[in-house]
Amino acid sequence: MTDRLDFETRLAERLGARAAIASRPFDAAAIAHATVTSDARRPFVRRLVWPSMRPGLALLILAGLLAIALLAVALAGALHVNPLQPPAFPIATGNGWIAVSANPMDVGGGENGDIYRVEVGSPARRIIGSDGDGLAQACPRFSPDGLWLAYGEATASGAVTTFRGNWPVTNRAVAIVRVGRESLTLDDVHKHLAPDGGPIVCPEWSPDGKSVAVIVGPELWIIDAKTAATTVIPLTITAPGKPEFEWSRDGSSIAVAQAVQIRVVHVADQTFRLIPAGDTPIESLQWTAGDRGIVFAAAGGPRGDSSVVRVVDPRDRSGTTLTLDPTDPAVRLDIHSVVVSPDGTRVAWVEGSLRCTAGSCAGLPARLMTRALDGSPAVELPVPVGLGGLQWSPAGDRLLISSTDGLVSVGLAAGTTPTVLSHGDLNLEWSWDEVTWQPLFR
Repeated sequence: MTDRLDFETRLAERLGARAAIASRPFDAAAIAHATVTSDARRPFVRRLVWPSMRPGLALLILAGLLAIALLAVALAGALHVNPLQPPAFPIATGNGWIAVSANPMDVGGGENGDIYRVEVGSPARRIIGSDGDGLAQACPRFSPDGLWLAYGEATASGAVTTFRGNWPVTNRAVAIVRVGRESLTLDDVHKHLAPDGGPIVCPEWSPDGKSVAVIVGPELWIIDAKTAATTVIPLTITAPGKPEFEWSRDGSSIAVAQAVQIRVVHVADQTFRLIPAGDTPIESLQWTAGDRGIVFAAAGGPRGDSSVVRVVDPRDRSGTTLTLDPTDPAVRLDIHSVVVSPDGTRVAWVEGSLRCTAGSCAGLPARLMTRALDGSPAVELPVPVGLGGLQWSPAGDRLLISSTDGLVSVGLAAGTTPTVLSHGDLNLEWSWDEVTWQPLFR
């Protein structure tokens, strides 16, 4: 056991180090000697918290807390986690029912633009909208947890026709309703937007399900789904037609297609960076796993008259092309509906093509293509219907095809039987992308 003299010497050294940083000086040697010669434990404790030592101890405690905080930040960075952002919902384990905004064909009554429920084994039925209500709905989107449905709504100031993009609408709003597996409850959570005429706004949910984003003219609006509090972010450029934009998977940014570039807006401070994306307008923005890439379709190829699917790294702007150029010089590709799987590791797209010779062009059968982002080659999936819009199922095990032939889902595994969800009862000619699939969590 260490003798008292040795203990007293070492204690004096330690107290001396603390005295050097204390705001008021104290005699380290005297305190060490008094501590060693005392037989009572309580005075020993009192001396360790002598008032003249408190500033020094406080500094030591603050330094320790700072070290712990820095360690937490370092670990978060190593795990690619933003400690200020809530975690996104996990990937769904099941696929619920499907909502689609469409023209009614054989569905009794209704106006163009109502929203219908579609599921296996049951005919399509209208769930939002009514005869003669003078309202138009579009762009239904399920929340990440599958419990809410957001959609664009407006009052038609003219005849409601199948040309949705030409509707002269007013009283534009985002509506949010509570949904369930078997029922739908209108909770009247309407977020009224610009009263001026224009296209119906199309909402996109944030990954945490707390907000929806819409583009209104040259502005990006982020609306709190409960309070309707709105953050307005200027975009400078008005996107033509239906604006293309997509939340990042961690919810910290929103990518907006603006002509030949991608504007990545940082939600917290509204700053942005521009990513060049080629010489032609882009579409179908999607983020890959870990927000390491943004996938989109644009014109390209050796002649510049075909479409390509590209993925660009938003950090260093490096890019990779996922599609191959046609081997036949008379063929050009027309790619659309590029979608990324729920886990962010696979891409699917519709690949149409034209063969042009002697001043005329003939269409070739479209193909459904999928490709993993690990460098594997693209794979074609056989489909029994015409190809239009495309969407992954929430569980990532199927692809949903929407076209004038109806709604059909196909599995990724070879030999999987296609499932016909809707055929002949809804006209999807203009609403290929007006479809949303409810995620289920077990």
